[in-house]
Amino acid sequence: MDLSIIIPCRNLEQHIGKCIESIVRQQTDKYEVELIFALDNCHDQTRMKIEDCLCDPSTYRLKYEIIEGSWGSSGLARNEALKKAKGKYIWFVDGDDWINGSKAIIDILTTFKSYPQIEILKFGFSSQGFFWDIDEVLGRYVYSRKAIGDTIFDSEMPGEAYKFVRDIRTKRLRQAVMNYRYYHFNFPREGSVSSGKLI
Repeated sequence: MDLSIIIPCRNLEQHIGKCIESIVRQQTDKYEVELIFALDNCHDQTRMKIEDCLCDPSTYRLKYEIIEGSWGSSGLARNEALKKAKGKYIWFVDGDDWINGSKAIIDILTTFKSYPQIEILKFGFSSQGFFWDIDEVLGRYVYSRKAIGDTIFDSEMPGEAYKFVRDIRTKRLRQAVMNYRYYHFNFPREGSVSSGKLI
C-alpha cells in the first residue's frame, strides 16, 4: 500500500461527502491508496454518507475502512487509525476539509518515489481564514512512516494536531516543499474545534 489517508470524523454528515468526492476525483494510476475513517462519537448519519459515497463502482480502486469509537478527540481517533494504516506514506485529511484539483495524490507519491530520501512533503493550502502559524496546518504535510515513528497525538483539544506537527519537526528529517495548494482547510467553520485559530 502506497498511501493511507486518515480521516477523523465527528458528526460530519453535511461535510464528509465533499471530502470524499475530492479524493475520488484524484488520479492515482499505479498507486494503491486506502482511506481510513475514524468516527469519534458520531450520532448522525456520517457512516451512511461515507458508505453511500463509496458504493459506486468508480470508487472500487480505493480501499476503505471505517472504525468507530468514543475517543473524545480527533487526535486520539487518528492514533487508532494509524494502527490500522498499511500505507508507506500517511496523509491526515480532516473530514470537513478537502483535496484540491485532481493530481495531488499522484504528484505527491511520484515525488516521494523520485526522491526516496525525502521523509516529509510540505505543500500549500487554501482557506478563507487567517492563522497564527500556517506551518502547523496538519493537512499540508504527507509523512513517511519513518517520519512518524512512535510519535502520536495527545488528547489535548483543540491543538493536538499542531503539537503533532511540532513534535515531528523537532526530528529534523529530510523535507521537501511543493509550491501547490493541494489542501483546502475549511476554516473557519461553525462548530469546528479549530475555530479559535482565527485572527
